[in-house]
Amino acid sequence: MKTVIIVPARYSSSRLPAKPLKNIAGKPLILQVLSRIQGAPVAEIIVATDSDEIRQVVEARGLCQVVMTSPDHNCGTDRIAEVAAGLDADYILNVQGDQLVAGPEMIRDILARGVGKAKVATLYTDAPSAEELADKNTVKVLPDRNGNIIYMSRLPIPFNRGQFQGEIRYFKQVGIYLFERQSLLEFSNLTPTPLESIEGVELLRLLDYGMSLGGIYTDAPVTDVDVLQDIAIAEYFIEKFPLSS
Repeated sequence: MKTVIIVPARYSSSRLPAKPLKNIAGKPLILQVLSRIQGAPVAEIIVATDSDEIRQVVEARGLCQVVMTSPDHNCGTDRIAEVAAGLDADYILNVQGDQLVAGPEMIRDILARGVGKAKVATLYTDAPSAEELADKNTVKVLPDRNGNIIYMSRLPIPFNRGQFQGEIRYFKQVGIYLFERQSLLEFSNLTPTPLESIEGVELLRLLDYGMSLGGIYTDAPVTDVDVLQDIAIAEYFIEKFPLSS
């Protein structure tokens, strides 16, 4: 099956303006993201952006194609759907423009576990620290016993009322989503729901309409950049997990 990676990169960000262009270990964040997925077993990598400045930065390095998109999209998934509508592909892998992975081998693993098995799936991993659970920038996910996602929230879920005596395992979302192309287009055509707006989590639109959201658990090292303080964490990540030459 043919898979294309689309990386949405929006210039404006309420928490960190011009985030894709922030200097991370000597080069813009968007280039760090792209360098870590180069060599993935996909047909093509495309950056979807509303910023001519981001376009120029990416094209100057020649890492991949850039497609200009509408500035009116409210979420990255709608932005990639605009690009996907014109593609000949079976699956779209959405790698967020602020998501750093250790290397392209992680993408290979995602595709092996998700393509042909789920129409829509999100990556998730453990959220063991109290700081992560309290951080509203971190989206927590609640999988069922089969690994499908039941709910997503910026608050810790499930809530421990105090009577449960066992260990509670908490999970957080990783900013990588896999879509069957047609399911992506159907999702994007759905009217956004209040639940999506309340939590500020775009995939809640899918759950709100009763569509299935698969989960792909990973313990591979990842990090993302949401706020200014995350830049130092990202630079440490890049140092700790250097790309092989």
